[in-house]
Amino acid sequence: MQDTQATQAQQTGEVITAKPTPGPWHVEYVDGETYRIVDDKDMQELSRIATVHFHDDEEGETRANAHLLANADRLLEHLKTTLRMLEAAYIDLGMSRDNPRIQAARAAIAAAEGRTS
Repeated sequence: MQDTQATQAQQTGEVITAKPTPGPWHVEYVDGETYRIVDDKDMQELSRIATVHFHDDEEGETRANAHLLANADRLLEHLKTTLRMLEAAYIDLGMSRDNPRIQAARAAIAAAEGRTS
């Protein structure tokens, strides 16, 4: 989905139903200034999810950015699982699920999925 479509959907409250490319994703070293994020399908250019270019690289910042992006799908799924477990624990303890940490996790998930919280 193009960024303009995503922006329009957020403004109108429309739910975005597009899903990201299924993982796992991997970092592929291209050269001293570029890394690619690719999926497992080995479809060459069609397997490319993102390209990370040199960005004010101090202490391996470009490589770290690439690895963070390559693991975004796993991080999101683990956050969702952790949030479900935390909400269940709050219910079991008779506590309100309306606390700032739970709200922040919900907002982070919504942002990662391209929707408003």
